[in-house]
Amino acid sequence: MTPVLTLLLLLVAATVVRFAVSIPYQYYNQHYRHPHQPTDDTIHAHILVDVPPSQKTKSHLRRDTFYIEPWTGQCKNTVHGLVYATDARGITCKRSNLMPTGCCSDGGRFSCSTCDVEAPHCCSAYERCVSCCMGPTNTALVHAFMAHADPRHPVYGQPSSDLTLFEFCSFRCRTSSAGVQHQNSYRSSKKHCYGIHRPLKELDVVNSDESVLHNVTTRPVHDELRGPRNSAAIPPSQLEYDPFYLVKA
Repeated sequence: MTPVLTLLLLLVAATVVRFAVSIPYQYYNQHYRHPHQPTDDTIHAHILVDVPPSQKTKSHLRRDTFYIEPWTGQCKNTVHGLVYATDARGITCKRSNLMPTGCCSDGGRFSCSTCDVEAPHCCSAYERCVSCCMGPTNTALVHAFMAHADPRHPVYGQPSSDLTLFEFCSFRCRTSSAGVQHQNSYRSSKKHCYGIHRPLKELDVVNSDESVLHNVTTRPVHDELRGPRNSAAIPPSQLEYDPFYLVKA
């Protein structure tokens, strides 16, 4: 056997061994290491975004206890913002203040800055929405959504005991078709919602590039000097339920 052939056989054997060894590792990562973490890849092919739920669909009441991950000293956090982040404890901070553990070193916890604390419970900033959603004052609201969410939805249809509160709020606060009008324009500058309603339909059109028509003045979405908006309650006639929240018959 020539040296070249011997080397080729050794490379083939090493490749086979490496592949065989990687199978248990991949199985462990998929089924044990991150069993409770929904991702865009796992839900994108199944999520319903534009079709309203059928009138015949019934909600399934689910337990009102979210999964609590054991504390490991590590924090998951939002990855959407370039400047701010909210960690799995509900603390919002600048990304520069994220520790190597993924946790915020400081910042406000359960902050509802830039958010409406009354219906429709929407925020200008995604990170603030996640933080506010996780707050104890919104526990009943979050469970009300989960209890009557469309059971066909790949995330909302899961038992709450299969989701952490951070995972639910991180997904709930994302922009979706519920907050869009005229195909590429948002219904409101407060487009990140954590309650049972979709964003309020404002008279002015807020474009997907964050520009606002009709000379509407907007403040920075992370104005630390602002508290939560607590103005007069919105008339119920102006509120619309989220498409995946099934109203009781």
